[in-house]
Amino acid sequence: MAADIERRIATGSIVSTDFLRRLRSFWKDDFLESTELARIVRWALDYLDKYGKAPGRHIEDIYLEELRKGVLDKAEAEYLEEHVFVRLADDYDRGDQFNADYLFDEATRFFRGRAATLNNEAVQDLIERGEIDKAEELRRGFRPVTTEPAWRRADAIVPRPVSWVWRNVILRGDMTLLAGKQKTGKSQATMSLAATASTGGCWPGSDAETKPRYVVIMSAEDAVDYAIVPRLIANGADLSRCYILDAAADTAKARERIEQCLDELPHTGHGALVILDPITA
Repeated sequence: MAADIERRIATGSIVSTDFLRRLRSFWKDDFLESTELARIVRWALDYLDKYGKAPGRHIEDIYLEELRKGVLDKAEAEYLEEHVFVRLADDYDRGDQFNADYLFDEATRFFRGRAATLNNEAVQDLIERGEIDKAEELRRGFRPVTTEPAWRRADAIVPRPVSWVWRNVILRGDMTLLAGKQKTGKSQATMSLAATASTGGCWPGSDAETKPRYVVIMSAEDAVDYAIVPRLIANGADLSRCYILDAAADTAKARERIEQCLDELPHTGHGALVILDPITA
């Protein structure tokens, strides 16, 4: 999946001036694992700075010029020709059909996860070398990738109506925190929420049925086979709509795992309820 989005980012940088201009504001070469694709994006950005537009098929001219100057060694040149340009070539002339907005949203999510992963790896490397203070400083100094201005004037913001999953309790598209002391039934309560969401039942205090939703559960504490699934069954959940993910080692991997699951769910327009238990893990 990462290889696919990286290839599409490289394609976008070649064919879409709009995408390339938005990408330039926060691009870092190490955001892509593929050094070959990152090199192509860098060529495209340099072309944009010089000519004010995406390179299109001129990317091949840039490649040949870099090859002539000896910037690329033989192995890199062969890889670009045989494995990269062949796959990108069919997309060069699709600029008018290219959905820059959609790709930019995808790329932004990917870069945020990638930046967090790189930061976590750097922190872990410092810890393994015994440089705990530097590791803590790096961890605290991390800032997520942002593609928007840090401020906006209030009259430029269009208000939107509040939309509820469970009226006055769970806001659609936002985070709801279920807090309490240990051993007070918080995990059990979330399974009740999962059952209501997955079956389209009635929320407490309401007689109106909700639309059935998919439920994505990531638990770092409870066993799937003798805790989570039995609780779902006991609460009457539709198990075919419940997806249980393995816990991840860090925030970036958790986000990637959840987003991948959400992307692969059938698109019914009803959305999903994502349960993280416990959030502190």
